Amino acid sequence: MSENAEKQLPFNALSWRAMVKPGLQLPGRPLVLRDYQYGGGDDRTDRRMVLDTAQLRMLLDMAENSTTGRVVLHGVGVRVQLLRDQSGHQYEWCSLVASKLEAEASGFLVDR
Repeated sequence: MSENAEKQLPFNALSWRAMVKPGLQLPGRPLVLRDYQYGGGDDRTDRRMVLDTAQLRMLLDMAENSTTGRVVLHGVGVRVQLLRDQSGHQYEWCSLVASKLEAEASGFLVDR
């Protein structure tokens, strides 16, 4: 086993929660097989994600040039760092990571 594999935490240690979805599936929509949420809602962990204006503008420009008005992040993941500030307060710093960003070109991905 690699050194990195030994240091990986299980989903529950990172506040991943399985979401409960109703059994109703609408015609023409993708079938939801699994749904996880990281943070948000009633999770009281101090968790932050910061996007600057250049990053937001780039994503918005890509979406505006798309036929669907959306951007697709391929190979998307979440990087989480646990930080401690000078006063001793700990918080998680979250970043989205992706192998490729592109304007969506078709309606294949369906709004939910």
